Amino acid sequence: MPEAQALPQQTSGQKIEQILPPEGVFSFYSNNVGIQVNQFDLRIIFGEIMEVTPERARIVQRAAIITSWAQAKAIARFLQDNVDAYEAINGPITLPNVPKQVQLTNPFQPKK
Repeated sequence: MPEAQALPQQTSGQKIEQILPPEGVFSFYSNNVGIQVNQFDLRIIFGEIMEVTPERARIVQRAAIITSWAQAKAIARFLQDNVDAYEAINGPITLPNVPKQVQLTNPFQPKK
């Protein structure tokens, strides 16, 4: 098993050393986010939309991150600062328009 790898970073004069476990960091794809809250912390639930019909939406929950409200506020600022920096270079990010319902067709039928 390989040794843990350190990623050195520099922040305002202080050296920060992040340690990566030998097996690597868990990674997954998410196209859906939900939250659950209470007075002490925030749970962010990441999932993947698998199927959407007029009757239901199937979402596989992949992971949940639980954090304090103070850390949630810091994460929100970190994300906004990075989105702002990205948009300053690449222009505004626009959210895609999608049809309310995708029409299922038979691929073996000629197009009308």
